[in-house]
Amino acid sequence: MSSSGVPLENPITPVLPEVHVVAVEDRIRPTPTLERHYTIPQIAERWGMATSTVRRMFEEEEGVLRVGLPSRRVGRKLKRSYVTLYIPESVLNRVHSRMSRKRIN
Repeated sequence: MSSSGVPLENPITPVLPEVHVVAVEDRIRPTPTLERHYTIPQIAERWGMATSTVRRMFEEEEGVLRVGLPSRRVGRKLKRSYVTLYIPESVLNRVHSRMSRKRIN
């Protein structure tokens, strides 16, 4: 403490990053920001599907991280979008469960 009564900061005290966890049914799991993320080619290879099929499955799915630029107009031309999708493991499991329950007639 200084002579004026104001506590002095200790410059040696390390600042630790904040860890986000969620308790679920007596177990702790990381939030989507900390869990593993997969790319479309990784999932396509693992599931033995075309990348275009996997992209369509995940492009509107909630929780998917989209990185890139949307399509836009340049003059009279439409420039296509360049977006990379990163799929959190929880979303991957959710879609897989939903697709495995789906009946094909």
